[in-house]
Amino acid sequence: MSWLISSPLSSGPCSSGIPSYRGAAGLWTRLRPEMLSATPAQRARIARDPEWVASAELFRENPVPFFEVKREFVLGLARRRWLPTAAHHVVALLHRHGLLSHVLTQNIDGLHQESGVPSDLVTEVHGTTRSARCDGCGRRLALEEYAALAEAHVRDLGGADPGAPARSSDGGLPCPGCARTSVRPDTVLFGEEVNPAFREVFRRDLPAADLLVVVGTTLLVAPVATAPMEVSPECVRLVVNDRRVGENVGLVFDEPDCRRDIMVEDDIDAAFVRLAGMLGWLPDLEALSGQMSERGAECVAAAAAAERARLGRRRAAP
Repeated sequence: MSWLISSPLSSGPCSSGIPSYRGAAGLWTRLRPEMLSATPAQRARIARDPEWVASAELFRENPVPFFEVKREFVLGLARRRWLPTAAHHVVALLHRHGLLSHVLTQNIDGLHQESGVPSDLVTEVHGTTRSARCDGCGRRLALEEYAALAEAHVRDLGGADPGAPARSSDGGLPCPGCARTSVRPDTVLFGEEVNPAFREVFRRDLPAADLLVVVGTTLLVAPVATAPMEVSPECVRLVVNDRRVGENVGLVFDEPDCRRDIMVEDDIDAAFVRLAGMLGWLPDLEALSGQMSERGAECVAAAAAAERARLGRRRAAP
């Protein structure tokens, strides 16, 4: 069986601990343009459209606001403050058991790879925060080097890091190779083309999948939103989310018309831990608890305790 996962693997506040960007408590809602190192005109536009802070247009004009907004995220990844969720580890177990075809993700955190899914099985449609590059000399920067630059040259908007500079360096991050302030992340900025590698997944992997699992995405943003339409008519399409999604792209969940589509409306970690239990993988997942987010580990511990209690009752029964 071939499972293809289309995922952010998060819905609502991410159980990895990574702050959400959207929603009432998301970063775009809480963003205070007056705190950014930007011109009055740039701040006014960010106030009207907070996502513009992560646009290619503003980055070309002034990359500093982008790095100020992203500093906590970049340093959190480098310091392993953000860990894979229980769901990430279940996907990695699918790979270990030879059941995973590919992961197509809109996330930029690299947590699928950290949980054990090989990089060649993960297509990051919006790029990755785990590396950067210099557009001046072409030098590649690993996460640790990128994070060290952000730590040294970008002020902490939240004021929680006493070692942060009082003000951000002008012009952005200086390249360790050529010293030009032309370092940029390997993420896709708003207004740029997404990673073209998705086309090969659509051509090769989607038509061959027996099961497409769509996790934690609203299925509103192309190209990932069109993935359910690219599988064969025999492919089962399973959606796991905390709210019903997918009918806009042709998924049918209700009788009498549903034939191959399944909607699991639940917390994502809870749903994947339950799946691991059905597959007999709870012991394997519990052994990985020290490598996952606190919330994910708690979910696994609760499921494992319930399973042990169930087995105990079964053995005690006459």
